[in-house]
Amino acid sequence: DQGFRNRRPSFETKELVEKFGFMFSQSLVENLPDIDSDSNIQDWGLSLLTHWETLRRQVNMMRSDPQERWKGLDFTALTQRVIECVERELDDAVHEEEYSKIQSYLNRIASFRLDSTSQGKESTASSISEFRVQRQSSLGDVSKLKELQPLARTLASFMEQRVFQDNEKLDLIWNYHTNNISAEKVNKGRKFLHSKVFSDSDSSTKSEQSSSLSQSDFSWVNQSMARSSKSSTDNSSSLWLTSGLRRQRADSMSSLTSHGSS
Repeated sequence: DQGFRNRRPSFETKELVEKFGFMFSQSLVENLPDIDSDSNIQDWGLSLLTHWETLRRQVNMMRSDPQERWKGLDFTALTQRVIECVERELDDAVHEEEYSKIQSYLNRIASFRLDSTSQGKESTASSISEFRVQRQSSLGDVSKLKELQPLARTLASFMEQRVFQDNEKLDLIWNYHTNNISAEKVNKGRKFLHSKVFSDSDSSTKSEQSSSLSQSDFSWVNQSMARSSKSSTDNSSSLWLTSGLRRQRADSMSSLTSHGSS
């Protein structure tokens, strides 16, 4: 446990991003609904929520760390690395048709008007009893998608444009969006409570550990922040050319195979 707490924050952050990218993209693909009704897409979104809430909770713990071990981390840049990681995993895992479907469904989630009483917008059910069965899994929970909407909107936009816009406030993605909870207040409260705990421990030991761990190299996160969307067109094109061509080649091979067998 002590070893876990003393790991380099930069290493811990990279591990966190990579794990989320893999798990979240896997859920995007495995639970992708066949029928694009709003109720199916909402249930799909709810199946993604646990991964996102776990990551956001961990990131907010970094933001409120009383030892300021993540002081050098740009959380806007962290959002970019998370979105890029998910996109890369998706690009490796699916063909163009599935990729486009995921992007479309994410846009649908981002566009839903949700409140505490949201229960879906439509149903393909042919009877009242079928409708009740169809909505049972998400009844009363759909409003929770409000927490996923900022991520869905940002990811869908990046999947389409392969670039982040200058006016995007990407650090706000880590905030809470329901129940009038302020992430800033929660983080301040957590930091205060943690600082009280640490104040009872040996101050010199705490200072040495904090000084050592705060020297973490977050350049792998922060480095591309210098690229604006205006100046990064060429850079982003070359950055994503390999993955884009890889997916196109996979689709071409699939098409050739289907033609050859026909």
